[in-house]
Amino acid sequence: MNINDVENVPQVEDKLIAIINKQKELMSKYQQIEGMPNYPMDIDSKESQKWFKDFFWRIIEEIMEAYECISHKEHFEEEIGDAFHFLIEALILINTNLDFKIDSHEDSSDMLDELFMATLEYDENVDPIKPLWEVCYRLGLAANCLKNKPWKCSQMLTDKNKFNSCMNEVLLAFISMCKFFNMNADDLYNTYWKKSEVNKFRIRSNY
Repeated sequence: MNINDVENVPQVEDKLIAIINKQKELMSKYQQIEGMPNYPMDIDSKESQKWFKDFFWRIIEEIMEAYECISHKEHFEEEIGDAFHFLIEALILINTNLDFKIDSHEDSSDMLDELFMATLEYDENVDPIKPLWEVCYRLGLAANCLKNKPWKCSQMLTDKNKFNSCMNEVLLAFISMCKFFNMNADDLYNTYWKKSEVNKFRIRSNY
C-alpha cells in the first residue's frame, strides 16, 4: 500500500490541529513498538534528550531522501510527508509551546494556512539545497540546547524559552521549504494524511 491507494482525505476546520491529533493516534501504536516512554517527556532528562535528538535525525534523513528524488514530484512530496510526521511527533514529545507571532489573515482561520501565508518565500533562483539545509540547520540549533549527553555526569537545565524558540524556527523553516517546492497547505495536509493512513496499514499488517 502507498499514498496513491488512499483516496479520501477528510475536510477539517483546522488542518494543523487535525494533523496533531492524527499523529497522537499513530504515536499510541508506535510507542508500544519502539518502547518509547510516556510523553510529554522531561526535557532535562538524558533519556528524553536522546529521544528528541533521535527524532531530529529522522527528520533530516527524510529530508535528504526527498532531495535524492527531487525530480520526481510525487516521491519528493511523500518523503516530505514522512519528515513532517517526525517533526510533528517531536513537537508533541517535547510539548513545545507553538508561538509563531504571525499576523491574522481575515480570509483564513486555519493555522496551517496562516503559516504558509506568513513564512519566508525564497527567490525562485536559489539553490534547491538551501531551503532543505535551513531546516537541518535549525534542527541543529535546537539540538545544541540539549546539553545532557549520555556520557556526561553533570546535569544541566535546559533553556526552555530558547529551545521552544528554536523549535518554532524549525517548523517555520519547514513550511518555507515546502513553499519553495510549490507545496501549499492543502498539499502538505493531504500528503501527511495519506501517509498516516499508509502507516496505520503497515502497523496492522506488521510491516
